[in-house]
Amino acid sequence: MNRLDNVNSHALSVQNLTKTFGGVRAVDGCFLYVTSGVIAGLIGPNGAGKTTLFEILSGLLSPNSGKIFIGDQEITYLPPHKRVSLGLGRTFQITRTLRKLKVLDNLKLAAQSQLGENITNVWLRPGAVREQERKIEDKALETLKLLNLYKLRDEYAGNLSGGQKKLLEICRMLMLDPRLILMDEPLAGVNPALGEEISEHLKKLKEKGLTILVIEHNVKNIMGISDVVYVMNEGKIIAQGTPEEIKKDKRVIEAYLGVE
Repeated sequence: MNRLDNVNSHALSVQNLTKTFGGVRAVDGCFLYVTSGVIAGLIGPNGAGKTTLFEILSGLLSPNSGKIFIGDQEITYLPPHKRVSLGLGRTFQITRTLRKLKVLDNLKLAAQSQLGENITNVWLRPGAVREQERKIEDKALETLKLLNLYKLRDEYAGNLSGGQKKLLEICRMLMLDPRLILMDEPLAGVNPALGEEISEHLKKLKEKGLTILVIEHNVKNIMGISDVVYVMNEGKIIAQGTPEEIKKDKRVIEAYLGVE
């Protein structure tokens, strides 16, 4: 592992991160450096520490030690909303859409810093509130077009298929204008056709300059879309490289690929 001290060239830098639960080291001296503008896959056997790492990166858990940077900004102990303001977005393995709201309203609600949330603005700045609401709706509609959900904009989120809900969650996250996206198994429970569509959308997001770190158990799919793959086992990153390099790595074959 190349343990660079200069974090400026990386979208995400994880340095010697540790998290223990009782006597168990779920994350054990983890180093991870993700270059800007790539799709990076994170694979490993169950219990390797991948989801715990994501919980720490997104601020839902605090590490026992180590440091985390987005660009050159340390975020190790920042709360989740502060990380969002610095450009960190995340989707979850189990989607968190608002089932009883329409698809478009799910996106509009996700927008940050809405003037209409302050009753004073509603009374004293109604024009500014309406203008911002118009811009938010325009942005939401464009985001739905980007991920091919525009035709479902007036459908209730609870009526969507599992794959469509995955796309909707990605749309909601894009309303936050992230630069770095953490995705926890975006292809889990999705039929192959829609899984391929989601993979193509991730490539489009990369083309727009976003950096994406993806946990995925579907090794074939993640190898097909990733620029670089990181392999985690027993709380550590044990290998990193191009998909072709990872497929040939003996440590990876022994720890993970060999049991597929």
